[in-house]
Amino acid sequence: MNPLQRLPLALALLAASCGGSELEVGQIPGQPDIILVTVDTLRADHLGCYGYFRETSPTLDALSEESLLFERCIAPMATTLPCHLSLFTGLWPHQHGYVANTGAVTTPYSPSSGRQPISAVLAREGYVTAAFVSGPTVTKPTGIHAGFDHFDEHPAKSARTFEDRSRPAADTVARAVEWLREEAPEGKPLFLWVHIWDPHEPNIPAPEHEVFQADAALDALLAEREVDIAELQELDAVQLRRLLDAGFAKRVPLESDSERMEVNVELVRDLYDRYDADVLATDEAVATLKEALHELGRWDDSVFCFTSDHGQSLGQHAWLEHGTITRENVHVPLIIRFPGDAIEQPRKISQTMSLVDVFPTMLARLNLGASSEFFSQAAGLDVLNPDFDRPFALSQRSVRPTRWGAELRFAISDDRYRWYHIPGGAEELYDLQSDPGELRDLAEEFPERCEAFREAMLSILEDRPFTLPEGSADDANRLFLEQLEAFGYTGTGD
Repeated sequence: MNPLQRLPLALALLAASCGGSELEVGQIPGQPDIILVTVDTLRADHLGCYGYFRETSPTLDALSEESLLFERCIAPMATTLPCHLSLFTGLWPHQHGYVANTGAVTTPYSPSSGRQPISAVLAREGYVTAAFVSGPTVTKPTGIHAGFDHFDEHPAKSARTFEDRSRPAADTVARAVEWLREEAPEGKPLFLWVHIWDPHEPNIPAPEHEVFQADAALDALLAEREVDIAELQELDAVQLRRLLDAGFAKRVPLESDSERMEVNVELVRDLYDRYDADVLATDEAVATLKEALHELGRWDDSVFCFTSDHGQSLGQHAWLEHGTITRENVHVPLIIRFPGDAIEQPRKISQTMSLVDVFPTMLARLNLGASSEFFSQAAGLDVLNPDFDRPFALSQRSVRPTRWGAELRFAISDDRYRWYHIPGGAEELYDLQSDPGELRDLAEEFPERCEAFREAMLSILEDRPFTLPEGSADDANRLFLEQLEAFGYTGTGD
């Protein structure tokens, strides 16, 4: 069965539990500036506008009150480079060819037919394109700079401590604001991408952001998330150090200290305090950028998009960092503010969607000739179109042979359920309405729904899988493609 045959079956089976979209389609005149802020490792539920109990995000909360807030945006992977490439190309990881950060080390991303980044598409439309990035996994050696006229990245330092591998949000935004004031050409539309790293471990916040202290409310949250100290103690020594020992990030060389820590609740509380402090630093950096855009007269007529590449486990499901595809790692914030009154704002959009849908949704509001090129390649869809008919989003686990083993793992999310699948192995099903922490497996009770999710997964995986170029040394993607073929997920297996 080909993908076009599978998809209607999956849609029909899933439609009963998923709300449809009844949104008006508005158009923005001219060529507005497009401002994109992506944050590394920011889970949606640590922002006030997504229900968090701490005041981590006053700027973003206020922004959400004049914007579209997408309540169920799902990352296709919990790994930085693949997710950013999915955002920029509108393609799933198996289509653009990067299923781990490591692939770009040997085979950097290079645009090709059907794999064009939004930066190159907008440049052909006359946009001036500029990027300011904070972390190592989205720097020039990965190839993600393709299509940008100006690309400012954190310079590598010889010490290579964890702390040295990135720069704070305030510094990156300062560089972007300086460019806006002194170098951005007048009279031309801008596509500006600002990437922020702060919520990523090792979480060493500046003193002025260390305003959160563990209390009964935090302990209640840890209990609700069923953070188990004994299970965390079983994690490998380096992961424990990376997340729970801020001093680890300052030592050289980074990998040398593998002494096992004794985990206790105080260390987990401290992790939450530090993580939330870095979320607050992110929010303040966004405020600085927003104020500069106001001062320069660029805010009112711009499209402003805020999102993240993936979340962070923070002890849920016996994990501390990211890479896995539990909900806390793939549910990301998405706030889009459109200029003018062509689109009704503020509004909360409850439809399940993916990061691959972000630029198709924004471009559909703009009268740009180059948009047709992007729409022709993108697997993502316009979520605001009343005919949007994909009520689910796919996620897959990062391919890290040296860490995860060779096991593939996928997930499908819709407006109510979340389904996990290991090819040739187990599957799990969770009702997010009654069990948001994904603790009670319902797969045996609802086999028909599991079958619908399986068909939905196959409809995506069989659509245009990427073929490695001759001589590529990307072992992670080669392993992934071989596994897809072995399980018959590319349309070429048995």
